[in-house]
Amino acid sequence: MRDSGTDTHEWSIAPEIDEVAALVREAAAVLQEHGVTGEPLYTAQLAIEEVVSNVVRHGACKEGRGVNIHVDIDDDEIRLTVEDEGLPFDPSCDAPAPDLDAPLENRRVGGLGVHLVKQMASRFDYARDGERNRMEVDIDRAAS
Repeated sequence: MRDSGTDTHEWSIAPEIDEVAALVREAAAVLQEHGVTGEPLYTAQLAIEEVVSNVVRHGACKEGRGVNIHVDIDDDEIRLTVEDEGLPFDPSCDAPAPDLDAPLENRRVGGLGVHLVKQMASRFDYARDGERNRMEVDIDRAAS
C-alpha cells in the first residue's frame, strides 16, 4: 500500500484509555478530509477504538513506551497499523469468538468489538516482530 499515492498519518499515544477517544476523533477528522465517509469511516473508527483500546487495557505495555498508530489512505483502501511493545497477543486467534446465539445474560463481557472489526474489514492481520506486536487492518473504501 505505501506508494506515492498513499497519504500516511501517524500518532503515538501513552497506553492510557483516556488517550483513545481523542485519537479516534483526530483520525476521523483526517479520514473525512480525505473524503472517507459512510461505512468505511465507521469501520475505521471502530477498528481504531477497538484495537487501540485492547492494547491499552490488556497489552501490559512497557513503562514509558507508547502505542504507535499509522493510518495510510489511498483511493482504494485505508490501512490501520497499530504497534506496541506489550505482551504477545494475537486477537485474530487468541481471542475466543463471541457466542452470538447465547442469551445476553449468558454471554461473556468483551470480545464483540474485535469480532465486528474482523467481520467488517477486508483484512485483519497480526504479527509478532521481536518484542513488538503489529496489527494491520485494511478497510475497502468502495462503500464511501
